[in-house]
Amino acid sequence: MVPGFLLRMAATLGCLCGLLVLSVACAAPEATPPTSAAQPTPAAAGAAAKATGTLTVYSALNESTNNAFVESFTKTQPSVKFEEPS
Repeated sequence: MVPGFLLRMAATLGCLCGLLVLSVACAAPEATPPTSAAQPTPAAAGAAAKATGTLTVYSALNESTNNAFVESFTKTQPSVKFEEPS
């Protein structure tokens, strides 16, 4: 009776060790913080690509929420125009 018990315990321990090794092997590597030289400044990014065009918003929100959205967006992107959906 004891040898069967020991065999089951060894098999269980082997499975647990295998799962531990697998979980460590699959763990994501430590992320290194990006350097400041690799990131463009907001001013440089804005100068490189300026948003222009016309935007039509289809929404199920109420009109006051849509108006607040349009007003806020227009303040940050004045070159983008809004049009009424047809």
